[in-house]
Amino acid sequence: MRFDLEQHKALGFNTVRKHIKVEPDRWFYWADKLGLMVWQDMPSSKTDAMPEPWRAQFKAELREMIEEHKGFTSITAWVPFNEGWGEWNREETGQIADAVKAQDPSRLVNAHSGVNCCNSKGDSGRGDMVDHHAYLGPATPSPDENRVAVDGEHGGFGLKTPDHMWFGDGFAYEMTPDKAPLTRRYVENQRDVIRSANTCGISASV
Repeated sequence: MRFDLEQHKALGFNTVRKHIKVEPDRWFYWADKLGLMVWQDMPSSKTDAMPEPWRAQFKAELREMIEEHKGFTSITAWVPFNEGWGEWNREETGQIADAVKAQDPSRLVNAHSGVNCCNSKGDSGRGDMVDHHAYLGPATPSPDENRVAVDGEHGGFGLKTPDHMWFGDGFAYEMTPDKAPLTRRYVENQRDVIRSANTCGISASV
């Protein structure tokens, strides 16, 4: 776990979005020690709307996840929903974001990462961030008077590696045949991120 986070820093990243899972405490210990910022997502139940009988359990487990982890200084943002996965009602998404902020006012709340995407019910207007996803991107949301704008997911470049593919030709939003075009596309994409920061005003990108 320490090696993974050390390499994350060596590659030039300052933040980890812990997406779809919650790591053991040892992982957060090393994120604290190494000085990385963490966006912690609430794991989603499924990609379509969560059935009504599950919703109270989802909210209880979200509250418990925050309570168990708010002592880790590396966590800088809580993310209740991703791309509409499990989301059932835009107004209740806003209420959940408000509840998270009330439980832990010291952290940012990203009510809905990828609010522009997939099964999203739309922007609740709550939380501290307006977060759009764009593959290959970057996304270009604009801040409003109460929230910063962020690109919660972009990029998605893959490298074809013979005899090391998970299935078929592998999957990424754009596959590259060797390291040279992969590097070129990554650099181009990061330049586009900086351009977006200077034009539409995004404050972070993942």
